[in-house]
Amino acid sequence: MTSERPVGLFVPPEVVAGHAVTPRPVCSPSPPMRLVPGMAAVDHSGRVRDTVVFGVLGWEPGGRTGVGVRAEALLVRRVQQGGAMIDARGRVFLPVAARAQLGIAVGERLLVVAVPDRDLLIVHRLSVVAALLAGHYGDEGMLDVQR
Repeated sequence: MTSERPVGLFVPPEVVAGHAVTPRPVCSPSPPMRLVPGMAAVDHSGRVRDTVVFGVLGWEPGGRTGVGVRAEALLVRRVQQGGAMIDARGRVFLPVAARAQLGIAVGERLLVVAVPDRDLLIVHRLSVVAALLAGHYGDEGMLDVQR
């Protein structure tokens, strides 16, 4: 008869190696923030549009938006005065100075993320998103799989 050891996957945590194991929560205790992602290309006038994302935010032509730069993203919020007007096609203007700070070019495709609870649009370059995903996949060991 061969000696077999219990495998942690099939044995309750309190049995494995005689130690009690406290399971880690899968998600944070606070409710997750609702995010609605989309894609948009910067047109020759520096405007972007994603009908689903802007629809979730309730942003309509004639409204005004202001843009700020934080870290590696543009933060777009509705404003009462100043800023730029959402045009008749529902496009939001990203000022050239803000685009230049992040190296965003005309024609570039961007990730646009609505945060409805904050009435906020976050704009990221795809290179930033790719770097975040590479870090995530590397941390999770997903990229270490042998073929």
